[in-house]
Amino acid sequence: MKLPTTRRAKFLWETFSLFFLFQGHLLALKYFQNFDFYGETGIRWLAFLISACPLLLCNFILRTFSGPVFAVCLTVCLEMLLSVAHKLKVTTIHEALYWGDIVHSKNIELVINYLKPEHYWMLLGVLIVIIVSFVIDRKISKPFSKMRPLYLGLSLIILPLVFIYHFIEAENPAANRLKNYFMKRDVRFFAPDWVRSSQAVGLPSLLAHTSLIKIPKPANQRERKLFHELENSDIQSANRAQQIIFVLCESCWHDGKNFSDSFQPLRERGFSEFRAISPVYGGSTANASFEVLTGLPSRTKYLDGVIYQEYGPGMSSKVHAIPNHLKKIGYKSTAIHNFDKYFWHRHIVNPKFGFDKFVGLQDIKQQVHTSGLPSGGWPPDSLLYSTALENLEELKDAPFFLYLTTVYSHGPYPLGNDLGESSYRAKLNTAMSELTSFIDQVSKKYPDALILIFGDHKPALNELFKAKGILSAQVLDSRVPWDPIGDVPVFIRAREKDKVQRLINTASGLPFFCMFEAVDREFINSGIPALKYSRQNKLCEDYAKNSYPYYQKAYPEWLYSLSLFDGGRDQFTLRLHSLLDF
Repeated sequence: MKLPTTRRAKFLWETFSLFFLFQGHLLALKYFQNFDFYGETGIRWLAFLISACPLLLCNFILRTFSGPVFAVCLTVCLEMLLSVAHKLKVTTIHEALYWGDIVHSKNIELVINYLKPEHYWMLLGVLIVIIVSFVIDRKISKPFSKMRPLYLGLSLIILPLVFIYHFIEAENPAANRLKNYFMKRDVRFFAPDWVRSSQAVGLPSLLAHTSLIKIPKPANQRERKLFHELENSDIQSANRAQQIIFVLCESCWHDGKNFSDSFQPLRERGFSEFRAISPVYGGSTANASFEVLTGLPSRTKYLDGVIYQEYGPGMSSKVHAIPNHLKKIGYKSTAIHNFDKYFWHRHIVNPKFGFDKFVGLQDIKQQVHTSGLPSGGWPPDSLLYSTALENLEELKDAPFFLYLTTVYSHGPYPLGNDLGESSYRAKLNTAMSELTSFIDQVSKKYPDALILIFGDHKPALNELFKAKGILSAQVLDSRVPWDPIGDVPVFIRAREKDKVQRLINTASGLPFFCMFEAVDREFINSGIPALKYSRQNKLCEDYAKNSYPYYQKAYPEWLYSLSLFDGGRDQFTLRLHSLLDF
């Protein structure tokens, strides 16, 4: 192969490589990222150019030690792979791919369950392209070696544009002027709606943006004083439930018409039912847990992503969550999950939330091999409940809080001829059978226990929901309004029937964090500052249908800062903790 030694030849190689880069980017935007090419002002040229900046940065960095062929092929292939993964995630659970999905290996293990044969063929093709480009590059890259300092300089120049959306979120005159300039040209970031943001700014910009996570500002003295007043205010201790069991039921859902009969065994055992609004759909279960354990909204402008995963390692050693507050008054708290204990950083977060013990699949005595299970690789919930019963034996007569997270009914649900309905029903029936068996055994020893069972989110049955008119394509795509997307059933049983009825009257149709506030008010009185703040300001009393976006700003920034981070954390510390996982 003839080496490109002349300036003209080098120029042609460089021009062709950049042309190939932009062509690949256009294809990814159009077919995998659902990019908005047109806005109110016409073609969104500025948004398109900014969306390519992360790719140019990647390409320029690669050019500092390689030639044009390998650099551009690797960059294009990476975007294609990430774009396919993004589209798979969006179509499955309507969540966008973000930085944490890439850097945490446990997420990759979960994705394998959703891969199809064509995805493996695509991976093979990408690998072949990268190898061939590397071989070609080795033969022609020498004449380009003198240009490497140039590309290092270009990398530094383009770096600010890669993170431009972080800059315009700042509160200063320069950022405001730039933000107004962008808005006039239909360029904006739709935080915290990452699916909409990926359509507006492109996946590469979204990944760059989420690599620098949002962090609540450090609290000032006035805010600390307000928080301490919340901490020290009196709490009612009379008639507090002594045995508290929460069951987060994976993808457990019905709407009164579809799958309602699967929940009949709970009704026959004296459970009352109402509805609540989950913050997630089809996945990201940890954010549902976050709301139920802390009383704080997870869909907020102050935090990003799956909160356990992004912020867990940098959280305070004593987060203001229900286990920590119950510990102060003599309760023993245990969390059990029949799946990988390291997934979503649960092994880090649960001790910080105050659980005296966290049992994951690795700790369960009766181990199983997940490959080849009829549920598609998910361990049976019977492992969870048998372990829970063993732990209850150890507690004897001490007051306790038991938090169980199931997994068996997790997707995917093979579509077949009924869009996944029979697959989901089979999993749900098995899950309910094992749950009610556990309840029967617990009821013998703790007949007065408070038992709360809630679906963490709807199952990712997108095509079935659209076909039956449960969720329209428009609502699924736009995620507006959120209430019908997040709507899930909640079941409760307690000795005080009047409190149960009062709870249903006040908590029906509320978001999880408000639902938990109502449960806490009636049965627990934990004293969590976030719940006290909500009551003082009547936030949950004033909730109106489809007003979910209001709660992205109703809870103040300092409440997050002091509840989760002891008043402040910096970007470097959080990222360092996340890398080291401590």
